[in-house]
Amino acid sequence: MINSDIIHMTPDYIWQGLFHVLVLGVSTLVVAIVTSWVFKRKDEVTRVEGVLLEKKLDLYRQLSDKLLAFESLHQFSEAEIAMAKHLIGESGLEMPKFYHAPSFMVEGADKMYDQLMEFDKFATENKMYYDDYTAWPIFVFLNYKNLFVRFHAMFRDEIFGMGYKMTDKVKTVEGDMFRAIGLIVCAEWGERVEDVLQSLQESVNNLSLKHRKKPLYDYQTIQDPNGPMMQSFQNSELIKNNDKITHLITSYVALGLVAAGMKEKDLRKLRK
Repeated sequence: MINSDIIHMTPDYIWQGLFHVLVLGVSTLVVAIVTSWVFKRKDEVTRVEGVLLEKKLDLYRQLSDKLLAFESLHQFSEAEIAMAKHLIGESGLEMPKFYHAPSFMVEGADKMYDQLMEFDKFATENKMYYDDYTAWPIFVFLNYKNLFVRFHAMFRDEIFGMGYKMTDKVKTVEGDMFRAIGLIVCAEWGERVEDVLQSLQESVNNLSLKHRKKPLYDYQTIQDPNGPMMQSFQNSELIKNNDKITHLITSYVALGLVAAGMKEKDLRKLRK
Protein backbone atom coordinates (compact mmCIF):
# COMPACT_ATOMS: atom_id res chain seq x y z
CA MET A 1 0.00 0.00 0.00
CA ILE A 2 1.08 3.56 -0.63
CA ASN A 3 1.86 5.31 2.61
CA SER A 4 -0.60 8.16 3.21
CA ASP A 5 2.27 10.38 4.38
CA ILE A 6 3.93 10.02 0.98
CA ILE A 7 0.72 11.09 -0.70
CA HIS A 8 0.43 14.14 1.52
CA MET A 9 4.12 14.97 1.01
CA THR A 10 3.83 14.82 -2.81
CA PRO A 11 3.70 18.35 -4.26
CA ASP A 12 0.41 19.46 -5.87
CA TYR A 13 2.06 20.19 -9.22
CA ILE A 14 2.94 16.51 -9.57
CA TRP A 15 -0.67 15.47 -9.03
CA GLN A 16 -1.82 18.15 -11.45
CA GLY A 17 0.67 16.84 -14.00
CA LEU A 18 -0.52 13.27 -13.56
CA PHE A 19 -4.13 14.46 -13.91
CA HIS A 20 -3.36 16.30 -17.15
CA VAL A 21 -1.54 13.24 -18.48
CA LEU A 22 -4.56 11.09 -17.64
CA VAL A 23 -6.98 13.57 -19.27
CA LEU A 24 -4.77 13.79 -22.35
CA GLY A 25 -4.59 10.02 -22.57
CA VAL A 26 -8.35 9.60 -22.28
CA SER A 27 -8.96 12.42 -24.77
CA THR A 28 -6.53 10.90 -27.24
CA LEU A 29 -8.23 7.54 -26.88
CA VAL A 30 -11.69 9.06 -27.43
CA VAL A 31 -10.49 11.03 -30.47
CA ALA A 32 -8.85 7.90 -31.88
CA ILE A 33 -12.06 5.88 -31.41
CA VAL A 34 -14.28 8.59 -32.95
CA THR A 35 -11.85 9.17 -35.83
CA SER A 36 -11.67 5.45 -36.51
CA TRP A 37 -15.46 5.20 -36.53
CA VAL A 38 -15.84 8.22 -38.83
CA PHE A 39 -13.32 6.91 -41.36
CA LYS A 40 -14.79 3.42 -41.16
CA ARG A 41 -18.24 4.88 -41.78
CA LYS A 42 -16.92 6.96 -44.67
CA ASP A 43 -15.26 3.89 -46.18
CA GLU A 44 -18.53 1.97 -45.89
CA VAL A 45 -20.48 4.79 -47.57
CA THR A 46 -17.87 5.05 -50.33
CA ARG A 47 -18.02 1.30 -50.88
CA VAL A 48 -21.84 1.31 -51.04
CA GLU A 49 -21.83 4.28 -53.40
CA GLY A 50 -19.35 2.47 -55.62
CA VAL A 51 -21.57 -0.62 -55.70
CA LEU A 52 -24.64 1.48 -56.55
CA LEU A 53 -22.84 3.42 -59.26
CA GLU A 54 -21.55 0.18 -60.76
CA LYS A 55 -25.10 -1.17 -60.70
CA LYS A 56 -26.32 2.00 -62.40
CA LEU A 57 -23.64 1.77 -65.10
CA ASP A 58 -24.43 -1.89 -65.71
CA LEU A 59 -28.13 -1.03 -66.03
CA TYR A 60 -27.35 1.72 -68.53
CA ARG A 61 -25.18 -0.67 -70.55
CA GLN A 62 -28.05 -3.15 -70.74
CA LEU A 63 -30.54 -0.44 -71.68
CA SER A 64 -28.16 0.82 -74.35
CA ASP A 65 -27.77 -2.67 -75.84
CA LYS A 66 -31.54 -3.14 -75.99
CA LEU A 67 -32.05 0.27 -77.58
CA LEU A 68 -29.32 -0.30 -80.15
CA ALA A 69 -31.09 -3.52 -81.13
CA PHE A 70 -34.23 -1.43 -81.70
CA GLU A 71 -32.25 0.78 -84.10
CA SER A 72 -31.38 -2.07 -86.46
CA LEU A 73 -33.08 -1.53 -89.84
CA HIS A 74 -34.48 -3.86 -92.48
CA GLN A 75 -34.25 -2.88 -96.15
CA PHE A 76 -37.30 -3.92 -98.19
CA SER A 77 -37.49 -4.82 -101.83
CA GLU A 78 -40.40 -3.54 -103.93
CA ALA A 79 -41.97 -6.99 -103.93
CA GLU A 80 -41.88 -7.26 -100.13
CA ILE A 81 -43.92 -4.12 -99.60
CA ALA A 82 -46.29 -4.20 -102.57
CA MET A 83 -49.39 -4.64 -100.41
CA ALA A 84 -48.14 -2.27 -97.72
CA LYS A 85 -47.39 0.39 -100.31
CA HIS A 86 -50.88 0.07 -101.79
CA LEU A 87 -52.69 0.28 -98.44
CA ILE A 88 -50.52 3.14 -97.17
CA GLY A 89 -51.49 5.17 -100.22
CA GLU A 90 -55.13 4.12 -99.92
CA SER A 91 -55.17 5.35 -96.31
CA GLY A 92 -53.93 8.78 -97.36
CA LEU A 93 -50.52 8.36 -95.73
CA GLU A 94 -47.29 9.47 -97.36
CA MET A 95 -45.02 6.69 -98.55
CA PRO A 96 -41.46 7.25 -97.29
CA LYS A 97 -38.66 7.79 -99.77
CA PHE A 98 -36.57 4.91 -98.39
CA TYR A 99 -37.99 1.45 -97.85
CA HIS A 100 -36.64 0.90 -94.34
CA ALA A 101 -38.32 -0.29 -91.16
CA PRO A 102 -37.03 -1.22 -87.69
CA SER A 103 -35.96 -4.86 -87.95
CA PHE A 104 -37.85 -5.97 -84.85
CA MET A 105 -41.13 -4.86 -86.49
CA VAL A 106 -40.45 -7.14 -89.45
CA GLU A 107 -39.72 -10.35 -87.54
CA GLY A 108 -43.33 -11.15 -86.69
CA ALA A 109 -45.90 -9.45 -84.47
CA ASP A 110 -45.51 -11.96 -81.63
CA LYS A 111 -41.76 -11.44 -81.44
CA MET A 112 -42.17 -7.67 -81.73
CA TYR A 113 -44.71 -7.64 -78.90
CA ASP A 114 -42.47 -9.78 -76.68
CA GLN A 115 -39.48 -7.50 -77.27
CA LEU A 116 -41.46 -4.39 -76.44
CA MET A 117 -42.94 -5.88 -73.28
CA GLU A 118 -39.59 -7.28 -72.16
CA PHE A 119 -38.04 -3.82 -72.54
CA ASP A 120 -40.95 -2.27 -70.66
CA LYS A 121 -40.56 -4.75 -67.78
CA PHE A 122 -36.80 -4.24 -67.56
CA ALA A 123 -36.98 -0.44 -67.73
CA THR A 124 -39.82 -0.21 -65.20
CA GLU A 125 -38.22 -2.57 -62.67
CA ASN A 126 -35.05 -0.46 -62.61
CA LYS A 127 -36.58 3.03 -62.52
CA MET A 128 -35.10 3.72 -59.06
CA TYR A 129 -31.72 4.22 -60.76
CA TYR A 130 -32.90 6.91 -63.18
CA ASP A 131 -31.93 10.52 -62.61
CA ASP A 132 -32.97 13.88 -64.05
CA TYR A 133 -31.11 13.11 -67.28
CA THR A 134 -32.76 9.76 -67.96
CA ALA A 135 -36.12 9.55 -66.15
CA TRP A 136 -38.19 11.67 -68.53
CA PRO A 137 -36.78 10.41 -71.89
CA ILE A 138 -37.23 6.79 -70.78
CA PHE A 139 -40.75 7.49 -69.50
CA VAL A 140 -41.72 9.14 -72.80
CA PHE A 141 -40.25 6.26 -74.81
CA LEU A 142 -42.16 3.67 -72.75
CA ASN A 143 -45.41 5.49 -73.47
CA TYR A 144 -44.50 5.89 -77.14
CA LYS A 145 -43.84 2.18 -77.60
CA ASN A 146 -47.27 1.52 -76.04
CA LEU A 147 -48.78 2.87 -79.27
CA PHE A 148 -47.42 -0.20 -81.09
CA VAL A 149 -48.72 -2.47 -78.34
CA ARG A 150 -52.13 -0.86 -78.85
CA PHE A 151 -52.00 -1.50 -82.62
CA HIS A 152 -51.20 -5.13 -81.86
CA ALA A 153 -54.24 -5.31 -79.58
CA MET A 154 -56.52 -3.48 -82.05
CA PHE A 155 -55.86 -6.00 -84.81
CA ARG A 156 -56.28 -9.07 -82.62
CA ASP A 157 -59.34 -7.78 -80.78
CA GLU A 158 -61.14 -7.44 -84.09
CA ILE A 159 -60.12 -10.92 -85.26
CA PHE A 160 -61.07 -12.57 -81.96
CA GLY A 161 -64.20 -10.42 -81.68
CA MET A 162 -65.50 -11.89 -84.94
CA GLY A 163 -64.93 -15.39 -83.62
CA TYR A 164 -61.80 -16.23 -85.60
CA LYS A 165 -58.38 -17.47 -84.51
CA MET A 166 -54.88 -16.19 -85.19
CA THR A 167 -53.90 -18.74 -87.81
CA ASP A 168 -50.58 -18.57 -89.63
CA LYS A 169 -52.29 -16.84 -92.57
CA VAL A 170 -53.78 -14.21 -90.27
CA LYS A 171 -50.41 -13.70 -88.58
CA THR A 172 -48.87 -13.13 -92.00
CA VAL A 173 -51.36 -10.32 -92.61
CA GLU A 174 -50.65 -8.90 -89.16
CA GLY A 175 -46.93 -9.02 -89.89
CA ASP A 176 -47.46 -7.10 -93.12
CA MET A 177 -49.43 -4.49 -91.17
CA PHE A 178 -46.44 -3.83 -88.93
CA ARG A 179 -44.20 -3.65 -91.96
CA ALA A 180 -46.40 -0.85 -93.22
CA ILE A 181 -46.39 0.91 -89.85
CA GLY A 182 -42.63 0.40 -89.59
CA LEU A 183 -42.14 2.07 -92.98
CA ILE A 184 -44.17 5.09 -91.88
CA VAL A 185 -42.49 5.63 -88.51
CA CYS A 186 -38.96 4.40 -89.24
CA ALA A 187 -37.27 7.81 -88.96
CA GLU A 188 -39.41 8.86 -86.01
CA TRP A 189 -38.72 5.61 -84.15
CA GLY A 190 -34.99 6.12 -84.62
CA GLU A 191 -35.23 9.65 -83.20
CA ARG A 192 -37.09 8.40 -80.12
CA VAL A 193 -34.47 5.74 -79.49
CA GLU A 194 -31.66 8.28 -79.93
CA ASP A 195 -33.28 10.59 -77.37
CA VAL A 196 -33.00 7.87 -74.73
CA LEU A 197 -29.46 6.88 -75.75
CA GLN A 198 -28.37 10.51 -75.52
CA SER A 199 -29.91 10.84 -72.05
CA LEU A 200 -28.00 7.75 -70.90
CA GLN A 201 -24.76 9.25 -72.20
CA GLU A 202 -25.41 12.56 -70.43
CA SER A 203 -26.11 10.73 -67.18
CA VAL A 204 -22.86 8.75 -67.48
CA ASN A 205 -20.93 11.95 -68.22
CA ASN A 206 -22.36 13.46 -65.02
CA LEU A 207 -22.41 10.32 -62.91
CA SER A 208 -23.88 10.67 -59.43
CA LEU A 209 -26.24 8.95 -57.00
CA LYS A 210 -28.89 11.63 -57.29
CA HIS A 211 -32.28 10.22 -58.20
CA ARG A 212 -35.35 11.88 -59.55
CA LYS A 213 -37.70 12.58 -56.63
CA LYS A 214 -40.64 14.17 -58.42
CA PRO A 215 -43.19 11.50 -59.50
CA LEU A 216 -43.98 11.17 -63.20
CA TYR A 217 -47.23 9.25 -62.94
CA ASP A 218 -49.76 12.00 -62.27
CA TYR A 219 -52.74 12.85 -64.50
CA GLN A 220 -51.36 16.20 -65.66
CA THR A 221 -48.13 14.60 -66.84
CA ILE A 222 -49.65 11.66 -68.69
CA GLN A 223 -53.20 12.36 -69.88
CA ASP A 224 -53.74 16.10 -69.88
CA PRO A 225 -53.89 17.22 -73.56
CA ASN A 226 -51.79 20.24 -72.61
CA GLY A 227 -49.46 18.24 -70.35
CA PRO A 228 -45.82 17.48 -71.16
CA MET A 229 -46.49 13.92 -72.32
CA MET A 230 -49.03 14.82 -74.99
CA GLN A 231 -46.96 17.83 -75.99
CA SER A 232 -44.00 15.52 -76.59
CA PHE A 233 -46.17 13.49 -78.99
CA GLN A 234 -47.49 16.49 -80.93
CA ASN A 235 -45.23 15.94 -83.92
CA SER A 236 -45.51 12.16 -83.94
CA GLU A 237 -46.68 10.71 -87.24
CA LEU A 238 -48.82 8.26 -85.29
CA ILE A 239 -50.64 11.05 -83.44
CA LYS A 240 -50.89 13.57 -86.27
CA ASN A 241 -52.23 10.92 -88.63
CA ASN A 242 -54.27 8.98 -86.09
CA ASP A 243 -57.33 8.67 -88.37
CA LYS A 244 -55.23 7.54 -91.32
CA ILE A 245 -53.35 5.01 -89.18
CA THR A 246 -56.68 3.69 -87.93
CA HIS A 247 -57.87 3.38 -91.53
CA LEU A 248 -54.69 1.45 -92.39
CA ILE A 249 -55.18 -0.95 -89.49
CA THR A 250 -58.84 -1.42 -90.42
CA SER A 251 -57.79 -2.35 -93.96
CA TYR A 252 -55.44 -4.99 -92.60
CA VAL A 253 -58.12 -6.27 -90.23
CA ALA A 254 -60.34 -6.82 -93.27
CA LEU A 255 -57.56 -8.78 -94.98
CA GLY A 256 -57.04 -10.72 -91.76
CA LEU A 257 -60.70 -11.69 -91.56
CA VAL A 258 -60.59 -12.95 -95.13
CA ALA A 259 -57.42 -14.89 -94.34
CA ALA A 260 -59.17 -16.35 -91.28
CA GLY A 261 -62.02 -17.66 -93.45
CA MET A 262 -64.61 -14.90 -93.70
CA LYS A 263 -66.27 -14.73 -97.10
CA GLU A 264 -65.80 -11.50 -98.98
CA LYS A 265 -69.56 -10.96 -99.32
CA ASP A 266 -69.88 -11.15 -95.53
CA LEU A 267 -67.02 -8.71 -95.19
CA ARG A 268 -68.77 -6.27 -97.54
CA LYS A 269 -71.92 -6.52 -95.43
CA LEU A 270 -69.85 -5.87 -92.32
CA ARG A 271 -68.32 -2.76 -93.84
CA LYS A 272 -71.76 -1.41 -94.64
